[in-house]
Amino acid sequence: MYLKNNITFLILGLLTLAKINGYIVSNFTNICDEFGLFLEDIGYINVCNMNSKGDVIELDFGVYSETIRDFDFNKFNNIEVLKIYHSPVIYPIPKSIFNLEKLRVLDLSYNFFDSLPEEIGNLKNLENLNLSFNKLTELPMSLGNLTKLKKLDLNDNQFVKFPTVIGNISNLEILNIYNNNKITEYPKSIGDLKITELSLVGNNIKELPEEIGNMKNLKFLYLFRNQLTHIPSSIGNLKNLQVLLLSNNNLIDIPKSIGGLENLRTLEIDNNKLTSIPDEVGDLKNLEEIQLNMNEISSLPESLFNLTNLKKLHGSSNKIVKLPENIGNLPKLEELEFANNQITELPKSISDLNVERLYFSFNRIEKIPDEIGKMKNLKTIILSDNNITTIPSSLGNLRNLDSLELSFNHITTFPYSFGNLKSLTFLNLSNNDMVKIPYYIGNMEGLMHINLSFNNITNIPSSLGNLKNLYVLSLDHNLIDDYLPESLNNIPNLDTIFLNDNVNIKGKTLTNPNLYYCYYSPPLEGYTYSLCESANATCKNRTLQKCKEKN
Repeated sequence: MYLKNNITFLILGLLTLAKINGYIVSNFTNICDEFGLFLEDIGYINVCNMNSKGDVIELDFGVYSETIRDFDFNKFNNIEVLKIYHSPVIYPIPKSIFNLEKLRVLDLSYNFFDSLPEEIGNLKNLENLNLSFNKLTELPMSLGNLTKLKKLDLNDNQFVKFPTVIGNISNLEILNIYNNNKITEYPKSIGDLKITELSLVGNNIKELPEEIGNMKNLKFLYLFRNQLTHIPSSIGNLKNLQVLLLSNNNLIDIPKSIGGLENLRTLEIDNNKLTSIPDEVGDLKNLEEIQLNMNEISSLPESLFNLTNLKKLHGSSNKIVKLPENIGNLPKLEELEFANNQITELPKSISDLNVERLYFSFNRIEKIPDEIGKMKNLKTIILSDNNITTIPSSLGNLRNLDSLELSFNHITTFPYSFGNLKSLTFLNLSNNDMVKIPYYIGNMEGLMHINLSFNNITNIPSSLGNLKNLYVLSLDHNLIDDYLPESLNNIPNLDTIFLNDNVNIKGKTLTNPNLYYCYYSPPLEGYTYSLCESANATCKNRTLQKCKEKN
């Protein structure tokens, strides 16, 4: 038997050796590094966190050794943490494990055993028990003897019904019993649990008992990915609840009693069948985040916009036609997302928001309000796939704007004030009605990526050469009948240009040494080439070096 890396630790003067029941372990108190102990009868074990007397506190079996089944754990009677996972050969579980009186943490996950011995109730000091990813269908009644157990993980097993013994674990605080899809309901006794965190995710629950409202200590309730159609009105009794996750169910309504959740910070009800939100949501004064995506909501209550602590409001993929004018009453809002709705206009009061990101793509917006220029914190605007025809000059006031996405609209040009957008790095105006690139695009010195493809553009201004940070330029699928400006050779970072599917691009072949991808079709004389060879270029060679030599 030997201790891995002991030479290194000895050189550093950090390792002393002690002997426990014939096995060498280390007295290494300050650093829990990955070193190991090879025991002849079971194989390699990770050992760390030794106490000052050299007693083993933690054993981590990362092995598939069949000898674990016969190993006498009594030899390590001071173990506090024992992990035996991904070792399906362990079954039947060695009963000597259940003599470890000091054990606080026991991880038996990923072993695929189908039962636990009653002796597990002997672990009086156990605080954390992980039985996830096994084949358990029931639990031994002795589990109720574990009076110090605080956390129990039962995820990904084969329970057909909620194990009733859980109600007998008096000091349990965290219960995870998700991905047991044969469980369809929970008993009334669930209300007797005093836990603070309950995860019932990914089961097949169709109904919750009213008694869930008796769980006064509950702070975190995770119910997403089930089959719920209703939430009991007693939910409003959970005064300490901070997080409620109800996404991916079949909910058709939310009870008005939800307004009683006075400490709720996060509410997620994405991907349900909701058509409305109750006014009582406006009573959730501590709410910081609400997710309403992928429902059938047509309007939002004005009370929602009185939540002064709200930071994130997401309502994409609904049927919302109009946002209330009092949307500007959300002083702490950071994210506003309502993509894929039927919104026709943005309220002027939106200018009172301090958000950094506006996401309103796939709507029916016809005009960007002038007031948007007052939103000094805006960094990202996404208004693609709307009916916008003009861009207000006030947009040029957004000195912090980094990304502007206006593709698939009916825009014909952008204002001179765009030259003030020194922080803008990404500009997407593809699939619009632009006929000319204004020369003042060269003033937007921060641009790294320009996409103007699929327009009716006929020119390529030489001022593009001023954009020293430009990395990608997309001008494909236009009507360009112009000279390719040699100033493009002066852009030090230019990597990719798309010029394919235009009319006739004239001028010399680009010789920018950093240019890696260049697309211009149809190819001359049947060639497929990577250089931007123009229609009247004298250089027809397909390597940049040869073009340089001939030019």
